[in-house]
Amino acid sequence: MNTPDVHRAEAWHRRAASVIPKHLMLKSIVTTVFISLFFAAYFYLLRHPAYPPTLMPVTALDQLIAFEPLALPLYASLWVYVSILPAFFEDREELLHYGWSMTLMCVLGLLTFYFWPTAAPAPDIDWTQHPDMDILKNIDASGNACPSLHVATAIFSGAWFHRLLRRFGGPPWTLLLNWVWCAGIVYSTLAIRQHVAVDVAAGLLLGAVAARLSLRPLIAAESQTTAAFVKRLIGLAAAPYKTSGSYAWHFARGKLEGDPAFAHLLAAGLLSAPARILDIGSGQGLLTAWLLAARESAERGDWPAGWPAAPHTEFVRGIELMPHDVARADRALAPAVRAGRAEFARGDMCSSDFGQTDAVVILDVLHYVPYAAQDDVLLRVHRALSPDGVLLLRVGDAAAGLPFAFSNWVDYVVTTLRGHRLGKLYCRPLAEWKTALRKLGFTVEAHALSQGTPFANVLLVARLQPAS
Repeated sequence: MNTPDVHRAEAWHRRAASVIPKHLMLKSIVTTVFISLFFAAYFYLLRHPAYPPTLMPVTALDQLIAFEPLALPLYASLWVYVSILPAFFEDREELLHYGWSMTLMCVLGLLTFYFWPTAAPAPDIDWTQHPDMDILKNIDASGNACPSLHVATAIFSGAWFHRLLRRFGGPPWTLLLNWVWCAGIVYSTLAIRQHVAVDVAAGLLLGAVAARLSLRPLIAAESQTTAAFVKRLIGLAAAPYKTSGSYAWHFARGKLEGDPAFAHLLAAGLLSAPARILDIGSGQGLLTAWLLAARESAERGDWPAGWPAAPHTEFVRGIELMPHDVARADRALAPAVRAGRAEFARGDMCSSDFGQTDAVVILDVLHYVPYAAQDDVLLRVHRALSPDGVLLLRVGDAAAGLPFAFSNWVDYVVTTLRGHRLGKLYCRPLAEWKTALRKLGFTVEAHALSQGTPFANVLLVARLQPAS
């Protein structure tokens, strides 16, 4: 079995690397032609302005940001940033759509330079004291200032990079690195005095609007495609429960259709990497059925293009208090149990051995036990997780008012119908849940899971902090 670190790295690196050879000639031609034509038009307008350039104003922000010649490599890295992005497109039509969108944005900027030439004011700096900067200033003078196409192309590329990294299932640090690089490029335009703040603001606006308009039709199309995919996946995941009776099958379909958590786990890539998963309060094994169906669907090539990689879970262990739910899970998912890919055991989360695992999922069960027992469960989860493990904990926010009260009422009704006897519920405000997890050494982020429902549910994604 791979260690979690290796498993996670391979999951997104392999997928990203696999698309580079696709349409390689087209990618090379598109990148080369675009950059060549852009520079030809840019430098022509720079050296032959149609009208007298307007000098852009210096603002307080410009005075606040100190001159920093060491930012020059960041400034120049834009052309690396822009050039490597096309390599990671898998679909030819999407590659061309990106190329045309980038071209239209730059044409709009160049037309602005033609009809309204602008220039950044010359700073009081002796460029001969900074030879590298002197070369840049001799090549790229202070014209073609507003909007800053350097900034616009960085923002545009950053948005597209973010989309592709999420598609590959890149871990959070890759998304952060992308935006840090993008922000560094934006900062560099001010730090080396190539632009002033007004140019940068206009470039930010142009790049953001262009990125939004270019991505919107793709996101809309994917939304429709994704809805159809989720519907197919629900049918696939619920199908095994037909062997466990009409109630089990109808419950499975209803729960998977009505609970946004299941689709969110896949769309956010929260379980793309973990090899071993512990499902506490597993019920009739719906999470296991969902993950098995997702893997089967992805292996057939049926997977949303905008989603991170599908889970490749090796083993799911479910702990459930109610024996009839364990029996349903064993019957419905018998092939996976026999193959050693799943196991369902009757047990109380307050006393069961959690073993060692890469991810723990606890959806809507921790509030059934007293606060001290909750803290003990969370402590034992912390001890059971591998070094880069993750806890996915869904809770109700006790500070959410009427939606929280409605959530509790529905909880009473549904749990009673399923054969449980409910007493007092031990709920906490969201802030207290976060505090309890952080005290144990988790980093915590909250994902709202109430979309399309009247409830007050929040998914807490708690990751172990790296050892110092």
